[in-house]
Amino acid sequence: MRTLVVVVAVMILGFFVLSPAINSQAAEREQVISNIFITCQGKSQMCTPAYSVKIETGSVLKVRYTVPPGHCSSVRLHFSVDGKLVHTTRWLGWQGAPAPYNSNPLDTGTINLGHVSPGTHNLSVQAEGQIGGCNKEGYLASWGGTLRIITTPKK
Repeated sequence: MRTLVVVVAVMILGFFVLSPAINSQAAEREQVISNIFITCQGKSQMCTPAYSVKIETGSVLKVRYTVPPGHCSSVRLHFSVDGKLVHTTRWLGWQGAPAPYNSNPLDTGTINLGHVSPGTHNLSVQAEGQIGGCNKEGYLASWGGTLRIITTPKK
């Protein structure tokens, strides 16, 4: 009898723990922005302007960036929400990169930028360059790629 009570309790607990995750994942939506291309102004490794997009969410904000085939140097990205820096990625590589850059990933994987209040927000992405590949002069000339933005609908 005691074993049966434990099994039923675990099943009930599992249902309540897993149900919100299943429901929230089903409600997530993805926006794909392909062919981002930014020409950097000035001669700095920190590219300006940043890429910026208005997003609307119920609370979830996740992103995933993929390096395009034409990239020829290493970058890392700085993600800001409403002007506040919330995440900096590790260094990303490029296709066909020589050592030591060939071990750098070509995308960020899915990054959870945290819980945000329901409503419209400004998401900005700023690239930072690193000497290597075609970045020989000590500044990032341009960057681009594909950005996936995952949100939930406002209730």
